[in-house]
Amino acid sequence: MIFEKSDDGPRRDFPPRKMVQGNWKCSDCGKEITELPFEPSPDRPIYCRDCWGGKRAKIQPLIQEEKSPPPKRGAFVFSNNL
Repeated sequence: MIFEKSDDGPRRDFPPRKMVQGNWKCSDCGKEITELPFEPSPDRPIYCRDCWGGKRAKIQPLIQEEKSPPPKRGAFVFSNNL
C-alpha cells in the first residue's frame, strides 16, 4: 500500500524508533513485555499497551483541563467565600 503525502497538515518525517528488547512485566496486569520503544528506568512502572491505553484515557481529560486558557483579563470571578 502506498501512502501519498498531503500538504494539509504538519509533516512527521520521523525515522522509525529503535526498540529495546528485554523481559519485563506490566506493573498493572503482570503481562509479559518483550519490546519497548525506550530503555525503562528501574524505579518507574512499565505498562503493556492495554493498561497504558486505559491509564491514558483516564489522564487525557485531566490534561485537557489543565490546558484550558486562563480567565480573560478584566474578567470578574465571583466567590461566595466572604
